[in-house]
Amino acid sequence: MQTQAHQTCRVTIYPKPAESELVRRIRGEFLEMPGMRVTPEQARRLWSLDRATCVATLESLFTSGFLARDANGRYHKAQGGY
Repeated sequence: MQTQAHQTCRVTIYPKPAESELVRRIRGEFLEMPGMRVTPEQARRLWSLDRATCVATLESLFTSGFLARDANGRYHKAQGGY
């Protein structure tokens, strides 16, 4: 008789984090004004954000494909942005 040891594998599934209110607000602005182009500094003033929060949020929307960035560093809604 042969015995086999089996190990248990535990998988933890984390729920997808809810989209932050700030991200929803910024997405909404770009959806309402699809021709809007802003530099990080303009966006910071427009939404009353500190520089780090503003840049991180814009970069997150850029990385996700919602925003694009032109040669002058201005962010705008990407052509196929969701």
